[in-house]
Amino acid sequence: MQSYKAGLSQALAKHEDQLKAQRGTSEGARARATALEGEAEAPAGLRELTKDDFDSFLHEAGGTLVIVDCYTDWCGPCKLILPQLVDLAKELEGRAHITKFNCNKYNKELGISLGIKVAPTFLLYKNGEQVAMMTGAKIDALRELIEKHA
Repeated sequence: MQSYKAGLSQALAKHEDQLKAQRGTSEGARARATALEGEAEAPAGLRELTKDDFDSFLHEAGGTLVIVDCYTDWCGPCKLILPQLVDLAKELEGRAHITKFNCNKYNKELGISLGIKVAPTFLLYKNGEQVAMMTGAKIDALRELIEKHA
């Protein structure tokens, strides 16, 4: 378990360094980071949603299943499941979208209106309508839920 945690910490640190480098090259990225209170960009294969584009993205996705990972920056289980979500996004490419939604101060009102009380909470949408909800960092249960609704 210690080696798993160490490997995860190294991977997260490397990804954070890449994000900092990307932000440093773009004025727009710096402005967005300030607007979102320092929130990090989503890892490759995952899209970060905010209160500003949440509804429009769900409607644009149409009949494609959208999985929204409602997380917080301080949530340990949210960080532990992240690499598995990246892998799952690659597997589901073309069949479903896995997105991230940080329930921080900037997005807090929408998080409350969505009924988010526990992190992580996974919301599944199809045709702009919520079809399922699951709490906890249980990748196998999430896979089953996705297969049921995909």
